[in-house]
Formats: sequence, C-alpha cells, structure tokens
Amino acid sequence: MSALGIALILLQGQLATVSGIVTRPGGSEPLAGATVILSPVASVQPSLTRMALSEDDGRFTLRDIEPGEYRLQIQSTRFGTASYGQRKPNGPGAILTIAAGQRLSDLKVSMMPTGTIAGRIMGRSGEPISYATVQALSYVYQDGKRVLSVAQTTTTDDRGEYRLFWLLPGKYVVLAAPRSSPTSPGTTAPLRPGEIFRSGELALAQAIRDIAPSALLEGTNLVLRLNEDGTVREESWMPSYYPSTTELAQATTLEITAGATVPGIDVTLGPSPVLKIRGRVTGFATGSQATVALVVRSGGMFIRSMNKAASIIDGSFEFAGIAPGTYYLSAQDRSGLSTVPLEIPVADRNVENLTLTLTPSIRVSARITVEGTAHAAAELFAGLVGTLQPDSGTPTGSLGPFLVPRSTQFTSGNIMVFSSVPPGGYQFNISQGVLRENANRLHLKSVLLGREDVSNTVRISPDAGQVLLDVVLTTQTGSVGGVALGRTGDPAANATVVLVPANARKRTALYQAVVTGSDGKFRFQEIPPGDYKLFAWDDIETGAWENPDFMRSYESRGHAVRIVENKSEETSLGVIYNP
Repeated sequence: MSALGIALILLQGQLATVSGIVTRPGGSEPLAGATVILSPVASVQPSLTRMALSEDDGRFTLRDIEPGEYRLQIQSTRFGTASYGQRKPNGPGAILTIAAGQRLSDLKVSMMPTGTIAGRIMGRSGEPISYATVQALSYVYQDGKRVLSVAQTTTTDDRGEYRLFWLLPGKYVVLAAPRSSPTSPGTTAPLRPGEIFRSGELALAQAIRDIAPSALLEGTNLVLRLNEDGTVREESWMPSYYPSTTELAQATTLEITAGATVPGIDVTLGPSPVLKIRGRVTGFATGSQATVALVVRSGGMFIRSMNKAASIIDGSFEFAGIAPGTYYLSAQDRSGLSTVPLEIPVADRNVENLTLTLTPSIRVSARITVEGTAHAAAELFAGLVGTLQPDSGTPTGSLGPFLVPRSTQFTSGNIMVFSSVPPGGYQFNISQGVLRENANRLHLKSVLLGREDVSNTVRISPDAGQVLLDVVLTTQTGSVGGVALGRTGDPAANATVVLVPANARKRTALYQAVVTGSDGKFRFQEIPPGDYKLFAWDDIETGAWENPDFMRSYESRGHAVRIVENKSEETSLGVIYNP
C-alpha cells in the first residue's frame, strides 16, 4: 500500500461522527427536512462545517468531522432556528468538544414550542377593519438597550380577524395600524371624488364645509374634520396598542406560554388629533435641494423616517400628522452639507419656526496598521471594509434610517477615507468577509484620535474639518476556558457563561456567550488581547449583559481575566443564581 493510502486510513481513523434526532416542539414527534449544521467555533476553519438534512424519522448523521470545538444548529422553515443546549429563544447554545475518532450519538435537539395570539381589529363603531397590519412586539436587548422588536406580523381578513402564530414563549405587546392608502378605513373602496384633498390646498376648510364633515387626505391616513365653530381639526388613524391605546406605557403585556393560544385580543382603531412641525433649512448650496428627516426617538413600530424635499427657493418644510412624542430632526443636501440632529418635543400644539442650518460634512480618514508587521501586506487587507456605525447612544444613532452607516475600503496604501460624514457619534468597525483557507482574521485592537482612545465612540463635532483615526489591527488572539461551578461546588450544566470586555463595553463584537455542557465546561476562542471579565448565570435574558444598568449589580461577581496573544487561560467560575 502506498504512503498516501496509509495516510488516508490513519486520517479516517481520526475523523469523528455525530448523530442524533431533531424533534418538533414538545420533543415527542420527529421533524423531517430540517437543516442540521455543525460549524467550528474557530471562524478561520469554515471548511470544517458539516451539513445534513433530518430524515423522515428526524434522525441525522454528520461524518468526517475533524477534532475540535463545534456548535450544532437546526434550521426549519416552519419552526425557525434552534441550537443544541439552548435554554432560551435566541440564546446561546452549548459547545460540543469532539475528540479524534469519537462516535457522538443520540444528540437530541427539540425545536422551540410556540404560541398564538388571536383577535379582531375594529373601528369605533364596531365595524371590522380589513387589511390592517398587526404585530406582536417583544422586548429584546439591542446594543445594550431594552427595545421593542417585531416578532411576528400579519394582516386582518375581511372580518377584521387576525392570528399571530409561531410565537416563542415570552412576553408580547400587540400593535395594530390601519392600511395606509387613500381608502375609507375599514373598507377597500376609495372615497367619493371630491372627498380627497391635498395637504396645503387653499380654501380647504371651505371645501370640507361644502362637501362633508370629514375627509381623508390623499395618500395618507390624515383626516380633516370640520368643527362646529367652523375651524378644521387635523386627525390621523394612529397605530394603537392592545387594549386600544396610542401610548406604549398604557399597553397591556401578554405572556405567551408554550403551545398556548391567547384569543380575544381585540384592538379598536380610530382617528386621533395630530400636529405639525414646520421650519426652514438654511445654508444649502445654490441650485441644490435639501432633504429633511424626522425620526421618532422611542423606536416605536410603524414609525419610520419621514423624508421631505425642502424648497430650493426658501427651504421651507412641513411634517403633518405628528403624534405627541419626542423626535429628532435633521437635514442634508446633495453636496454633503448636513445639520446636527435637533431634538424636538411635541406635546399639545404645533411646532413652528424651526431653523436647520447646514454645515459642511466632515472627511474622516482611518490609517490602518497591523500589529507586528512593518509594512501591511496587501493580502492582509484583502476584502477588508471599514464602517462608521451611528452610535445608538447618541442622537446620530437615533437617526439610523437617515444617517446610515458609512462604509469604505482602502483608497491608497493603508488609508481608508469616509467622505461627507455628518457630525455626531460613531463607532469604527471592520469586517473581512469570507477568508481564504488558513488565512488570518484581523481583529480590531485600538482606535485612537490623537492620544484619545475612541474605541467606544468617535465623536465628530461640526467644526472638526478633517478627522484622522489611527487604527491598529492584530492577527494574534488568545483563548480562555474553564468550568462553571454550582452552589455545591459541582460542575454546573446549562449555565450561560459570558465574556465581557472590561472597558470597551459598547463594542458588541467583543462579547461572547456560551452554554456549558453536562461537565460544566466552557471555552472562548479567538479573543483579541485585552482585559475582560467572565460571568456565569443560571438563568439570564439574552443580551442583558450588554446593558449597563443590569450589569451594575453584578460587576463585583465577575472574574477578571487578561487575554494574552497565543496563550490560553484556564479558570473556574461560580454560577450566579436569581433570588
């Protein structure tokens, strides 16, 4: 036998096999046709990923697996995604440590059981509203903040009825909104000719008085209603939370348990008084045109940025149909001039006479170096993209739909240039895309503005002119592992272990989380050098560890660890239990 043949036999003897079963929610019935993915924890080894489909009996087999640490994930078009060892929806899964030649069998992954919310959407007279949009919203942690996120969306039928299904167990808020079109709410038929008016038409009040007590403005949900004293009141069919309130603080939270259906969640919709925001943009270039954006601060659903082109003659703008709340207002023109976001509180009257002054945007350059290399080789930078992401903790970040992330690649040498960056707060990040086999992944080590560490937030003032960032990348990483210990000092299975940066808490890419296996062990790979803390919880909401308020009471219970390049740390952690 040739040397190559002997080598292949020896290699095959070192390869492992993983098998198991995928079940439907509840764990009793097999799930066929689910995609089973076994992927290495180390991102530089994409070729080690193995995939298979579950058979009719729910069973799967993954072969030719090299020794190492892996995550096992199941994807189903009907039941979503689940990970082996996962304890909560969207939570981390356990890491499988696979030895050479191991036959790991009888793994079981059950899809998460789901629930349903059902009800009707009606007008104030009890008439069904068809084609209304209904959403189930759940609170999640995003960039360290607790925000509402859309879990499921549907529309009502001809009877105004809806069903929100495949909801994972948890707490939800239901929000409904009428269809936004020039139609009579609750119907699919347009209003009669003459009942539709354009916003801002002259003699509109007289036209309404002559035709009808109310009219829907064309292309919007705005309604002009004639008061008894002859004045005109502007109203809008606003989105409403269950049980029929436009205020999130007054919404009822629904708890959905596994497999349960919660019926009778009815919401009544109707027009409510709304207001206007008016002002003027100054400072834009001759012959140019400014775009003004108004964005709600609270991140409520159905609220999106409302863009309006300001007149090139006098720069005036107007936003109608504004519900009470707090907004951010900003503008920019085609030449790159922009304004600092302006916070606008809207209470019980129109907001008038605002002035937005355009100023030159800033040119931001990032000088990239790779630690340990005298001259950054071109192959190291292949596919590298730099991004200035609006910081969610600043007004700039709240204008995400308008001030989108700026992305760039190298213009020459080791310089990245971001042109026309509006003032505000940003985070500098890098992404590398798909790597070549055995290529080194670059990690962000530091971001400096002069001598100031701006790894958390790069603050760009309106008078900055030009900004030069010094960015240091590294290919060197370390690792840390150990065991989580329970109350009695024994290894704790299914504990959530989280690696948290000691200082750069806003850099979400530095956070890692895993679930311990039956032996209580955990390990984190590919960690950029620096100072971190380790925490272990028996039960914790996914992402809560990125919230400063949540972490404040646990800081003293974290285990400090320093990650050094090309070294592995070992430690033990005491599990934090809820009271």
